[in-house]
Amino acid sequence: AGSGGSSSAGGAVDEDGAAPLAETLQRIRQKHAATAVMPDERENTVRVRNSVECLRLVHCFVTPDTIRLVYDESLRLGLKVGEMMRPEQVLAVTEPTRARSN
Repeated sequence: AGSGGSSSAGGAVDEDGAAPLAETLQRIRQKHAATAVMPDERENTVRVRNSVECLRLVHCFVTPDTIRLVYDESLRLGLKVGEMMRPEQVLAVTEPTRARSN
């Protein structure tokens, strides 16, 4: 059969194609919840999330490229993660993306 399926430690489907047991999913969730996330990783994740939200607010397509444009613009402007969601900053960080779509 080979290794086409995911192991029960990380995939949503076992090798035989069956969904994993509830106990397996619970064990995976507990392991994930106990995994430490470094502050810089958390900040990067939130910056990506805010980039997606900024794009949504100005009705732009959400793609890896547009997310990266907003992410990079927020860094270039020296914005803290929480500052990205201020209305004037949403417009500022999405400017490069909006300029490309015109």
